[in-house]
Amino acid sequence: MRRIRPTFHPLLERLENRWCPAVTLKQSGDELHIKGDSLDDTVEIVAQADGSLLVTTESGVATFRKVHDLEINLKGGNDTLTIDLTAAPRMKGEIEANMALGNDTVTINLGATGGRDDVEIDVNLGAGVNTFDLTAVGVAGNAELEVEVDGGDQDDTVTIDLGVIGSRAEVELDVDLRHGVNELNLVTGDINDRAELELEYDGRSGADTATIEFGNILNRAEVEADVNLGHGLNTASITTGFVANRAEVELEVDGGGSLDDVTVTLGDVNGEVELDVDLRNADNNFAFIAGILMSNAELELEYEGGDQVDTVALTTGAIFSDAEAEFEVELDNGDDTVEVTTGTITGDADVEVEIDGDGGIDTATITATPPNALDLDLDDMEIVTFTP
Repeated sequence: MRRIRPTFHPLLERLENRWCPAVTLKQSGDELHIKGDSLDDTVEIVAQADGSLLVTTESGVATFRKVHDLEINLKGGNDTLTIDLTAAPRMKGEIEANMALGNDTVTINLGATGGRDDVEIDVNLGAGVNTFDLTAVGVAGNAELEVEVDGGDQDDTVTIDLGVIGSRAEVELDVDLRHGVNELNLVTGDINDRAELELEYDGRSGADTATIEFGNILNRAEVEADVNLGHGLNTASITTGFVANRAEVELEVDGGGSLDDVTVTLGDVNGEVELDVDLRNADNNFAFIAGILMSNAELELEYEGGDQVDTVALTTGAIFSDAEAEFEVELDNGDDTVEVTTGTITGDADVEVEIDGDGGIDTATITATPPNALDLDLDDMEIVTFTP
């Protein structure tokens, strides 16, 4: 009898759906947690007029209510994060974003902050070619805004436009872009009475560009900026509008071991300005330009060069009676050039110029009206020229 062999028929069973969304959302109390993966993630968060948040990701759209804090971790990948709070009735909370490795883009629009709003933004861009853009129509009186941006070891571009800073508002900006060809662009409108703005920028090594523009700095307002360009072929431009009576401005710029090009431009001054520029070793260019120094002006400028060629140009408009201005330039080694030019000096204005050359063929050119209105102290300068 013929034996029949059993026949095997393979059976395919459908597995359970194990698909996971690229971005996960979870609310815990008043905190919204957003997590990405190692792929390219896109997240958009838009505030609604009723205070809720509309969150759009590749996985869909979701609405969350009563959220104060955002904690975002998009992990690796070329990620895009957009946060639009222009419709929010009140802003009080923290935005924390970790973008991790990849070429990331972060855009935050605050709209107009309200009085006594308190917003804290902490963004870590991670390594990659990154872009960060923060915009506000203005920072209202008595509001508090704190922004911290950390870059990685490649090229980062940071743009911050805050609009008008209201009376008694407090703004603190901390930007650390680390190594790479980095760019900072900061713009404000007028900084109103008793407002306080503090900027700390660190570019570290690489060819960095920092462009900082402040509007008028009004009665009793305080502005402090510490700009560390680090090593590299760096360019910095700092501009202010009118510095009003009793306003205080303190600027510090540090270069590294390569060529630095720094320009500081002030409008008319009737308050207190202190400027400290240290460009160290390299062929450096420094230009200072101020408008009229009015009767209540107190200006103190200190420049320190390095062991190579420095070119320094200091220029002011007219200097009114009772104004005080002190310029101190220390050149160290190298064939250096200094030009000091003032407008008409009147009455009891007190203007002191001290230039110290140290090795090399150093040249100073002094232009003032009248020439004898300056209190000059020139040391180790090889060539000195006075022009009417």
